[in-house]
Amino acid sequence: MASLKDKIVVLTGASRGDGEAAGRGWTDLILCARTTDANAGTKSAVEAIGATAEAHSFNVADSEVAKALIDDVVARHARIDVLIN
Repeated sequence: MASLKDKIVVLTGASRGDGEAAGRGWTDLILCARTTDANAGTKSAVEAIGATAEAHSFNVADSEVAKALIDDVVARHARIDVLIN
């Protein structure tokens, strides 16, 4: 797998299962789960290895919320390199 160092990665389902496992191995993540509180463990684990993480409340079933989150990430980071749902 190519390195994700210095990449803007948006990861949905980050609070448990495959999403949580993936998030713990990468850096500089935008973590998305149905509640921000659900992301707390993954965010803490990512930050503990010296990486950065942002936690957002996000339900992929709500297209308006999805668009708003993507627009926000692009406005702040100028890009999204990887989006994993």
